[in-house]
Amino acid sequence: MRTYEETLRKLFVNYTIGSILAVIGVGSTLMVMALNIRQVDLLMLLLIQFFSFCVMLFIEQENGQWKLVGIIHDEWTT
Repeated sequence: MRTYEETLRKLFVNYTIGSILAVIGVGSTLMVMALNIRQVDLLMLLLIQFFSFCVMLFIEQENGQWKLVGIIHDEWTT
């Protein structure tokens, strides 16, 4: 059981790092470089991007239903 828990933690960390790199690294760079907009609008877009990242990280689909998931006290919750 310990191997499973370690693997699950490693997968979660890798998923988180990959998501951060994809959303912030690629998305933000392309958005900032390609768009010529006011700073207020850029801040709004970054806020939307942050919200999207949170949804991607904490909401999963299980059996056709969307559920809020997370790790609390070293256990997955649904």
